[in-house]
Amino acid sequence: MHADFFFDLSLAVFNPEDVAAKVFSALGMSDFESHESNNYACGWYFSAARQDLTFDLSLNEYSDGVSFAYWLSIENFKSEDKQDFEQLVSRFLTDLEKVSARVVRVYDFGKKTMRLFPL
Repeated sequence: MHADFFFDLSLAVFNPEDVAAKVFSALGMSDFESHESNNYACGWYFSAARQDLTFDLSLNEYSDGVSFAYWLSIENFKSEDKQDFEQLVSRFLTDLEKVSARVVRVYDFGKKTMRLFPL
């Protein structure tokens, strides 16, 4: 199971490592890794893990450059319990809102049917 979110930071942070540090700290994680990947529009992403969930953070390739600059993907490879997963995601989103100005949940990420839902 997984969930995708686009968000803006409420803090003036521009360095990608500083962004990752702020976001993962707000989510209760101090350790994260930096990765290079051609699968991401910007060529990099950051990852961290907590409570059987993995978190990937990158620039939002669908952003217009003004709104929803960042993309956070949360995945759970160990459980098939959708209700449990949604409860964990909800708790982390409450933490994310401490550093974000706006957050939207993304459904059908990367598809023509992609939809955004404000939280």
